Amino acid sequence: MILYFSGTGNSRYAAGLIAEKLNDELCDMGTLLSGGTPASFYSEKPYVVVCPTYCWAIPAPVRKLLSVSSFGGDRRMYFIMTCGASVGGAVYLNARLCRDIGVEYMGTAKLVMPDNYLVMYEPSTHSEAEKLVSSAEERLKPLVSAIEELRPFDGHSNVASGAMSAVGSRAFNAVIGRPSKFSVSSDCVSCGLCEKNCPLGVISLIDGIPHWKNGCIHCLSCICGCPNNAIDYGKATKGRRRHYLYPDGTLKK
Repeated sequence: MILYFSGTGNSRYAAGLIAEKLNDELCDMGTLLSGGTPASFYSEKPYVVVCPTYCWAIPAPVRKLLSVSSFGGDRRMYFIMTCGASVGGAVYLNARLCRDIGVEYMGTAKLVMPDNYLVMYEPSTHSEAEKLVSSAEERLKPLVSAIEELRPFDGHSNVASGAMSAVGSRAFNAVIGRPSKFSVSSDCVSCGLCEKNCPLGVISLIDGIPHWKNGCIHCLSCICGCPNNAIDYGKATKGRRRHYLYPDGTLKK
């Protein structure tokens, strides 16, 4: 079973490619996060978690969901994390998570995809993004082969790097997502996509205008997925291109 979470489409696209190659089923964890209840999974094949890297760790709600859910059938778990450059000490954190939930840790691999955290960084250019998306299938081949052959991924991490990732992740989660920093321009057409696509359900349309509650994890689905680029987060995102990857591999322009 391919368990995935995605905000701007990178991990969703990668998960789709992996599921196709492995002839395995897809499960969108984003549909389970807002419910706040444990899930019960069953798979005859190894579990493959595909998600973005948030400050060198898997997103906090994803970690929480995995930590409280049950896993039947195959007891092995792989992690493939999309990122702009590095996953830091996530290798150590993922191994510890697997130990805590009683599944066999099979390794963590990174898949570099278009950099899209425009709150802090200038996103990838459209041409850079196209190259990364078009090469993703080829770069996934050795990972898919390892999963098919039930081989662990290469890669190790020590306690120090894991601790740094844990501290960084906690700090990131403590300061992000302040509702007051979101703004909506007059380009908003009240389409409701931001509300519909928010995995934590923290966006509500009031008189046709999106409003944010506490609990945002900065997946940036609202900002990047807005068809009119009408949403910003403070001054940081103004004027920066929005990267959004649709399920068929088409990039938003």
